Amino acid sequence: MNKESINNNIISKHIVIREDYIFLTGDYISAAILNQYMEWYRMLCEKDWFDGWIRRETKSLVKDLLGIVREDQIVDGLKLLVNLEYLISEETVGLRYDSAIGYQVNFDKLFDDKKKAGLLFSTAD
Repeated sequence: MNKESINNNIISKHIVIREDYIFLTGDYISAAILNQYMEWYRMLCEKDWFDGWIRRETKSLVKDLLGIVREDQIVDGLKLLVNLEYLISEETVGLRYDSAIGYQVNFDKLFDDKKKAGLLFSTAD
C-alpha cells in the first residue's frame, strides 16, 4: 500500500468543546458531552424512527469523546446537564427502556440561556 492509499483510509476523529457551552456549564467535560448530544441529534433527526431520545451507554460516550474523560466524569457531567436543564432524562419523565438512559436536548432552555448570556449570534448556534 502506498502513502496516498493509507491516508485515504484514515478516518479523522475529533471532539469539539465549545466555548459557549463551557461558559453555560462552567465545565469543559459537560460542554463536550453537550456538544456530543447536539451532534448525535443532528445525525439522528432525519431518521424516521428517531423519537428525540438519544440512548448511549456511558462506555460508548467515553469512546465517542476519544477517551479524554472517565466514565465517572461522564456520569457527573450528565447529572450536571440534567440539573442545568440542558438535557432531559428519561428517568425524569418516567421512561426507561434498558440500561442506557435516554436523554433529549432541551433546545428551548439552551437557546434561552445563550440569548440571556449574549452568546446567541445566529440561528445556526
